[in-house]
Amino acid sequence: MIDNFTIKDFFTAGIRSFYAAEPYRIGAIRPRRVFFLLALLTSVLALPGYISMVSSVMSIKKNYVDPLVYQLPVMEVINGKVESSAAQPFRLSMGDRLVFVLDTTGTVNSLEESGAWAYMGKDHFAMFDSGPGSSIRRFDLSDTDYMMLDPLSMKNWIDRMLPLLYPLVFIVTTAGIFLFRIVQMLAALGLAFFFCKITGRRGEYFDLLTVALFAMVPSMVIEGIIMWIPVYFAGKGLVFYLLLAGYMWWGVRSYLSVEP
Repeated sequence: MIDNFTIKDFFTAGIRSFYAAEPYRIGAIRPRRVFFLLALLTSVLALPGYISMVSSVMSIKKNYVDPLVYQLPVMEVINGKVESSAAQPFRLSMGDRLVFVLDTTGTVNSLEESGAWAYMGKDHFAMFDSGPGSSIRRFDLSDTDYMMLDPLSMKNWIDRMLPLLYPLVFIVTTAGIFLFRIVQMLAALGLAFFFCKITGRRGEYFDLLTVALFAMVPSMVIEGIIMWIPVYFAGKGLVFYLLLAGYMWWGVRSYLSVEP
């Protein structure tokens, strides 16, 4: 079993796994290392999507969120009561969608009555989780001695929070994808044993796990490239599995060709 298979070795062999038989003949890499390398590959391939997501969020923030925030009135919470010099009910819309309503006069008394996505009343703030009809989050302000909410401080708060959320989203998303890739690699391992059986040859478990790892490399890379191409066709989602089956067949044959 190979103990000193480095990250450089993996990427070098990974490139060759597209077209050469040698990576599939390397032999057993320690299982812990196999899963680490799969996690590393998953993270690297998730980076373009992460960068695109960050770019999209920044664009949405710049073009939609910031202009909305700057239109908000200054609001103060004094001894549990919301006060504002803005004419009320104050309504803020984005296009034809009502986003926020402020009313401390009693004309509008609840989020449901406001018809908006978020509502500030005389002693509480409420908002829908994802849109009208979804669950409601309510924040009671009656115990707040003093708090001021103004457009600049809210924008600065958003600017501070977003950079903290980006890595969290990347970690959680990549972890979910990694778990799914583990299932796919174990399915490929089962396919490897099936290929060995129909050829009448015996394959070692840890050797075939390494074969499955290297069969995952071109399958994942090509799948990622195809998914980024803005052309849709029937069976696009099956490309990975067809590639994986093909590379597993080739990988198993390459591995068996050096077996006694």
